[in-house]
Amino acid sequence: MEEGENDSISIDDCFKEFKKEEILDEDNKWYCNKCKEHVQATKQLEIYKAPPIIVINLKRFKQSKQSNRYMGMFGGGGG
Repeated sequence: MEEGENDSISIDDCFKEFKKEEILDEDNKWYCNKCKEHVQATKQLEIYKAPPIIVINLKRFKQSKQSNRYMGMFGGGGG
């Protein structure tokens, strides 16, 4: 995040991003039991029932649009 920026992200925004549908790339194809081949597919994570107490690990990282590597919000490379 650049100095002077005031972008706030809510926990609701984080859950929406967590459950966003994602297209699997060439290196992560899904094996289809019907056609017996690896095919490109999508995946989506969901929380159907949360426990009475849930622990959430907050990190100061964001995903780069150019790659799947995570980059630190304050200029440091991750991953």
